[in-house]
Amino acid sequence: MQVLLFFFIPIKIKILGIIYGALLVYQFIMGPAAIKIVIAASLMNFIVFFITGRGKVHMTPRQAKRRQEFKRQVKNTSKITRHKCAICGRTEESNPELEFRFCSKCEGNYEYCQDHLFTHTHVSRK
Repeated sequence: MQVLLFFFIPIKIKILGIIYGALLVYQFIMGPAAIKIVIAASLMNFIVFFITGRGKVHMTPRQAKRRQEFKRQVKNTSKITRHKCAICGRTEESNPELEFRFCSKCEGNYEYCQDHLFTHTHVSRK
């Protein structure tokens, strides 16, 4: 991300932050005690909220329990199958070696495994 200085000189925000940090360090080293106190007080917000809270997950025990239950439910749900034979009911989960196809002569959404694709009776809407 960048900002335009004088509306035509592009400067990256990262560079502006580095320059501002260098100026703060210089003023902290060279300035009087009052300047040092002001700089330390202005950076206290950053120190308190960003450095001390790093790596901690801010959740109540109730939220943590709810999250664990949700993850357990998601893990234990049965997988929804994409392919299922209309004759024998086999799926790609129960028989991963089978190929499933739709019949071009049947009317409707009928899918068959490779064993029943050519031997089934065609379904028509009459």
